[in-house]
Amino acid sequence: MLDGVFSRNVDGGVLSFERHIDRPVDKVWAALTIPERVADWCGNGAEVDLRIGGVFRIHWPDGMGVMNGEITALEPPQLLEYTWHEPAVAVPASRVRWTLSPDGAGCQLKLEHIFTSIDPKSATEFAGGWDGILAAIVRAADGEATPMDTEGYKQREAAYAAKFGA
Repeated sequence: MLDGVFSRNVDGGVLSFERHIDRPVDKVWAALTIPERVADWCGNGAEVDLRIGGVFRIHWPDGMGVMNGEITALEPPQLLEYTWHEPAVAVPASRVRWTLSPDGAGCQLKLEHIFTSIDPKSATEFAGGWDGILAAIVRAADGEATPMDTEGYKQREAAYAAKFGA
């Protein structure tokens, strides 16, 4: 879809996506917060302690590592924010913020990945990943597991590199 936008600022940058999802807020909220539904889009399991200060951990498939996060903002079912730290990836710690609002029979989803420091190559890598994950989250809202699309990820990453001029 290539609707991701990367904006640099004095603190680093923000990678953001906004999409209409043809699912009610509660179903999409479940896909973002219930460990079994998170596992449907992350590929290999998740741990979620849904409270401020609680853990938000994603286990990526195929030995790709683990994302360790801590929930920093929570307003069910509209707002979830957590820190993002992947020890296996050379990108500074960052934050991910999900915002949901009703929109007809579905909802409006906004994803912001907020970086304290980032290079254009890393921004394109994250954009390629999030673009595919957003499609998988729609299916996770229906309880459907979706294998990670690594081939599609590389194609989306290349397309975002062209879009962002990286």
